[in-house]
Amino acid sequence: MGEDTYEDEQAMMDIDFSDLNRDRKKRPSDPEKWKKSLVFGGAMLCVAILIIVIILFAVDKSTKQPPSPVQTRVKALEEKVARIGGIEESIAKLQGQQEALQKSIARLEGSLESFTKDLRNATRKIEQLKKRQAGLSGQGKKTGLVRKKGASQTRRRYHVVQRGESLYKIAKKYGISLRELYRLNHLSSKSVIYPGQKLVVGPAGKK
Repeated sequence: MGEDTYEDEQAMMDIDFSDLNRDRKKRPSDPEKWKKSLVFGGAMLCVAILIIVIILFAVDKSTKQPPSPVQTRVKALEEKVARIGGIEESIAKLQGQQEALQKSIARLEGSLESFTKDLRNATRKIEQLKKRQAGLSGQGKKTGLVRKKGASQTRRRYHVVQRGESLYKIAKKYGISLRELYRLNHLSSKSVIYPGQKLVVGPAGKK
């Protein structure tokens, strides 16, 4: 048994495998298939590039296309909303200005009321002063009339002292006593007269 197996192995070793390797080397690779695969890959690449260009062109064209009526309506609504927002802001500003004006008007009304009160008080005071002046003027007229009546009733004669005159000479000149002359002029026997002095010598009726 052992010898048989050894012989078989030896026979297997003696087989020439070079023929198999030669057959493999002799089989050349198929160039047509390689060309076909290369052409197919190039065609697929060209198709992919073409698809990309078409997509980009379509996108650019869609962006350049005029907006649809729905889009225009949406834009118009957005503009209206923006305008409404601006109008609301202006209304709020106007309301604030109106409140400020109302406050200023209230202040002016208060100052006007105080001014009218002051004016009324001033007019009352002026009327009171006028009444007082009228009363004083009436009293002055009355006193003037009384004074005129008293002056007319008690009108007196006067004498201006000249140089060299004495009380005795003056009293003798107007026919009154020396004592009466003293009394009328509030003088005494020790009083001294001087030129130009005005002396009362009696009522106007007496000469």
